[in-house]
Amino acid sequence: MGAPRLRTCEARLAAGFAALLVTFAVCAAPPASSECLSCHAGKDPVVAAASLKGSIHQRLSCTDCHADITKIPHDKPAAVNCGACHQKELAGWRASFHAKSGGPTCVACHGSHQVPPPRSSDSLSSPERQVRLCGGCHAKLAGGEKWVRAFDTSVHGQGVTKLGLSVAPGCATCHGAHALRSLKTKDNASAKLKLAAMCGSCHEPVYRAYEKSIHAAALKQGIAAAPTCTDCHGEHGIQGSEATSSKVSPKAVPSTCGHCHSDKRLMANFGLPANMVSTFLKSYHGVALEMGDLRAADCSSCHGAHDILPSRDPASRTNPANLQKTCGRCHPGAGRNFAKIKFHESVSPKGARGAWFVRIFYIIFITVLVAGFLLHISVRLTGWLRARRSSKAGEDKDKR
Repeated sequence: MGAPRLRTCEARLAAGFAALLVTFAVCAAPPASSECLSCHAGKDPVVAAASLKGSIHQRLSCTDCHADITKIPHDKPAAVNCGACHQKELAGWRASFHAKSGGPTCVACHGSHQVPPPRSSDSLSSPERQVRLCGGCHAKLAGGEKWVRAFDTSVHGQGVTKLGLSVAPGCATCHGAHALRSLKTKDNASAKLKLAAMCGSCHEPVYRAYEKSIHAAALKQGIAAAPTCTDCHGEHGIQGSEATSSKVSPKAVPSTCGHCHSDKRLMANFGLPANMVSTFLKSYHGVALEMGDLRAADCSSCHGAHDILPSRDPASRTNPANLQKTCGRCHPGAGRNFAKIKFHESVSPKGARGAWFVRIFYIIFITVLVAGFLLHISVRLTGWLRARRSSKAGEDKDKR
């Protein structure tokens, strides 16, 4: 009899203890989301049930983010620690100048309760809305409005805002999202190479060609004066080559290349002549281009655009062995003698002598011709004036 009673007593104690644990757990458990919405729904649209629909956080409970809320009613909740889940993003943000300068926080860029997926058109950080989001702050900074306006009209900006191309780059594509990248490349060969690789993440075939070029080779040697993508194409206001305002439009190419290749001090460092652009502009091709004939060859027509190589390289378009083929792209049937024509020669006794002699002859000839015309006109005019005076004198004599 003692044993059954003992077991009954133990069972009652265990049941009572279990009930106590359940009661404690219920009392200690954080409020359920339904309890939160019973107060906030209708009073605070930010946290209404409908505002959470479609959010990437909609399956989370309120207290997953507001962990300090343990009872209802509650005091003002503490700031949410997004880094509890998004540790990598928070670490990147803390290292960025946004955090160091007291700039935008998670909520400013992503929203609070309604956080759509990043690629959703409803997301504040989507490519379509990102320009306005970032521009809202950066337009207020010195020079920022100019950057935002330039991007709006660029081939990238037009692709995002007008064509709705999700693959077109927004601000974060180049500058980063949380751990913002510094894109300052002045006097930094390594930074220029990294920037080219970043552009290559979208423009891979172009990057592969550039990577083999003399410009990339110079950067790999630490020569920071060599150009990277932005030196030729620009930064925020990049335009396609067909746009007249583009830095790489046919008519603008000589000026863009000339930024470096007309710099005497810079070219002297590499043992290159600084008159390559000036001699081109005086050539038939250069004159035709300046007159608006976009069919005429520019620098890239002969040297290439991204895959530029020195003439001594067998793969170069301007290597003597390849000149016939290069010229033949515009001049079908061009023979070997055609390809032997020298370009970039200054018209001088030491350069293109024939052209120099012809120029001197024409200068002298035209000067003498104009002087002869003026002399002829002056003689005729003098004779006419004398005849007129003589005629007038005769008329006066007859009247007397």
